[in-house]
Amino acid sequence: MKDRNITRIVICGSGFGGVYTYMNLHKQLHGRDDIEVIMVSEDDHFLFSPLLHEVAVGNLPPHSITQPARTVPQCCLDRVITGEVHAFDPDNKTIRYDRLPDDANTKDVIEEDTLSYDYLVMALGSDTDYYGTPGAEDYALPLKRLSHASAIKNSIVQQFQEAQRVEDRHEKKSALRFVIVGGGATGVELAGELGDLFENEMHESFPRLCELASIHLYEGGDRLLVPNASMYTYIRILSLRKYMTTACWRIRR
Repeated sequence: MKDRNITRIVICGSGFGGVYTYMNLHKQLHGRDDIEVIMVSEDDHFLFSPLLHEVAVGNLPPHSITQPARTVPQCCLDRVITGEVHAFDPDNKTIRYDRLPDDANTKDVIEEDTLSYDYLVMALGSDTDYYGTPGAEDYALPLKRLSHASAIKNSIVQQFQEAQRVEDRHEKKSALRFVIVGGGATGVELAGELGDLFENEMHESFPRLCELASIHLYEGGDRLLVPNASMYTYIRILSLRKYMTTACWRIRR
């Protein structure tokens, strides 16, 4: 039950938006006992998403780009609730969420709960936009979460194992054709890291296959990267075996 004399601020999400909102509140509200700050997030950690591509190719372990949400300064953070927000009622100033266990390896719902607020910050992040591309959601691998990065690394290894199993050279090349859709910083960095992965780790494990591997980067705009990209990032393009400035309009197995 909420104390009427306490102003409650609820932050939904523990990503950049949620954590940085709390850190700024911490600076401004430190020492006040009439403010209560609660964070609700389905993840119990902060994820430094710009380095997800490094995890996807195995350069970094998953724990190196995460920080437990409870390690942020606790003096102004009254509670961290592990839960998935699925509705909010602005008229009654409440949110509804499914309470999740603290064990990050399971998403089993413990119970549904309601939380009232005076001020609400919605910082739940974003999902991958497939732009209505047929087959994209069924066959493409997104890169938004740690589980996505692990799935990409596993898929890379599986494709090399599949290429090793088949005899036909055309089938080998087909199995080792890697396509990245999106020519922004993440897409180009991932393509560059894939090139490094093929020349090093994969070359040691599958020395006869790496010359058959190809990287294809598809971008719907008229240029790769963003205007303020660093020169280092531009150099990553040189690692590509092939890139195309064209839109991806269908994905199939």
